[in-house]
Amino acid sequence: MKQDRRSSWALALAFFCALQGLAHGLEVRVTEAPRVAFAGDTVRLGVELSDLDQDVRSVKLETPQGVVARGPVQRGQNVTIINGRRRVAYPLWWEIQVPRKSGRYPLGPVVCTDDAGRITRQEVPALQVVRRPEPDTQLLLVDAPAAGPVGLPFRVTYTLLTSEERYEEEGVFGSRSPFGLLSLELGPFRAGLSATPVELPDREGEGTRLSLGDDRSVLIYEGLVEHEGAGYHATVWALEVVPRKPGPIDLSARAEVRVVSGTRVVRSFFGLQRVAKGIARTVRSEPKTYTVEPLPPGAPPGFTGAVGRFAIEASCARREANAFDPIEVRITVRGEGLLEDLTLPRWQDFPEIARDFQVATDVDPGTLAPDGKSKTFTKTFRAKNADVHGLPPLPFPFFDPRTRRYEVARSAAIPLTIRPVETVTSEDAVGGQAGPSSAALQTNQTVPPQTIASRSGVRANYLELDDRVPDLRSPARFGPGLWALVVAPPLLWLLALAGARLRARLAAGPGPLGEARAALAGSGSDVDAVRAAVNAYAARRLELGGEVTADEVVQALRARAVDPAIVERAESLWRALEAARFAGGGGVPPDALSVLEAIEGSLEGA
Repeated sequence: MKQDRRSSWALALAFFCALQGLAHGLEVRVTEAPRVAFAGDTVRLGVELSDLDQDVRSVKLETPQGVVARGPVQRGQNVTIINGRRRVAYPLWWEIQVPRKSGRYPLGPVVCTDDAGRITRQEVPALQVVRRPEPDTQLLLVDAPAAGPVGLPFRVTYTLLTSEERYEEEGVFGSRSPFGLLSLELGPFRAGLSATPVELPDREGEGTRLSLGDDRSVLIYEGLVEHEGAGYHATVWALEVVPRKPGPIDLSARAEVRVVSGTRVVRSFFGLQRVAKGIARTVRSEPKTYTVEPLPPGAPPGFTGAVGRFAIEASCARREANAFDPIEVRITVRGEGLLEDLTLPRWQDFPEIARDFQVATDVDPGTLAPDGKSKTFTKTFRAKNADVHGLPPLPFPFFDPRTRRYEVARSAAIPLTIRPVETVTSEDAVGGQAGPSSAALQTNQTVPPQTIASRSGVRANYLELDDRVPDLRSPARFGPGLWALVVAPPLLWLLALAGARLRARLAAGPGPLGEARAALAGSGSDVDAVRAAVNAYAARRLELGGEVTADEVVQALRARAVDPAIVERAESLWRALEAARFAGGGGVPPDALSVLEAIEGSLEGA
């Protein structure tokens, strides 16, 4: 009887294929294949036949002993037209009775034979039969590394396992608990790190994006998986984390999930109905910490903290200029790494560049490209003389976290044509002739135009030393009323301005230095409190954002023309605080307050 049903299906399939008249080879594609199943369940295997040029004589699924497959069953056909080509596909499926014994069972292959005797075989993934576990919920960290350098991306995979099926509560506008998740907290997100959701290697295109708020999301993969011989309903997601500074990173996670636990009776339009009942469970992963290693010593000159793998390009639209004319150079840094905080080196400190060029000292933050793979800066150079024939290659040092070595990228040289400029001496500026005499001015005598045109320099604007211009103004008469009218308004305005500034100063509080002085007075020997007070002062007084570093403080002070000795003291203070934080060495610097007072005095003087 079973053979008769298969023969009938083969005849029907041959009839459909003959009608299509396709002139291509047979293609067999697996569309649905179970990988893990509970013992005793029933699963389905689906395939699709297409591009038939002969009638199909038989289609069968080879199964091992103990595995029962019913089918195939064929329902309808799928017709697609791509670039003028008509493609007909026939979906087939089998019902497979899963054995009651746990283990790994090979399925297939699917064997198709046409009327010409040609055989097409399609392999099918093996079936893992698992037992049903006891009620349990686990949150696992898979393939989480232990340590790595700054800037080296690493991947961590989370797997949420539940022995029961997930309970998704439906609302008016869709599911209110997608994948059964009520809440999800991840260590990298708690630390404020940039973590990117990534696809699983063997399941590209199958993930579903789940938003966690604040522009954070994960790609969720669901399925039944085997764990320690038992089958679990799994939710898997992976993150790629890029560490930006040394120190520990907490990778642990916490999830609250709702699973099916029994049934309950509800009243609906059709009367009383029995539906699934959900119960919430909270689970935490094992503690896991990733240690971000600091950058090694031996940084090349001009290193500004660039971490990644970069290349630098330089171009300018102006190739001809006079000496000391501004030449704007467009600089683009491309590559993979931490581009958000990337800054250019101080090229004025390189002898091969400073010998022939003056380099602008302003700090350009740069513009990050929309794809995040390049950053563009603008820098102004001034050639010192006409002997300069081009801009030399610009060095850009960086640290490659994959090779754990410092490297230097260089741009291509830019040829330039520099013209000399005519200089003006002091004698040319003062001039050798004076202007017309006062006698000529008083008697309205005409001065020849050639005499005026021949005069040059500053002296042309002055009379002779023995000449005086008559005072034609009438004597002014000042009385008390006039004094009151002239003096009173500006005096009242100055008093109002002083009062407004006094009120503003009182409302503003003690200011950055006052707050730092109060914080340092109460910090004692706590290095973290001292570092927080010093960084708070620098953030407010120097207008720095984010995590304040020694390099940022030095650049900001130099940009404000602070005395180099004070800049050196400030750099020593911040380096000492960073060493106490990351390297574990050093104590509280005793001169922190005096350094801040010196900075404040220099800024006020400037």
